[in-house]
Amino acid sequence: MCKSTSFDGITNEHILFGGPNLAMHISLLFNALSHTFVPEDFCCGIVIPLLKNKHADVTCLGITLLPIIS
Repeated sequence: MCKSTSFDGITNEHILFGGPNLAMHISLLFNALSHTFVPEDFCCGIVIPLLKNKHADVTCLGITLLPIIS
C-alpha cells in the first residue's frame, strides 16, 4: 500500500514511530511557532486536481498535500 506524502517524503508512520527524540524536536518546533516563526516549507504544498468528469473546471476542484508536520 502506497502512503501519500508531500514533497518532504514524511508519512504519518514516521511521526507515530519516531520515538521520544522526535517528539522533543517537534515540541521545540511548535514552541518556536508560538513566537511567530513559521518555516518556509509550511507554506508550500502540492495541488492534485480531482475531476468528476472530463468537462469539469480544473481551477476549482482539487486537494493540496501539505507537509505532515504542518
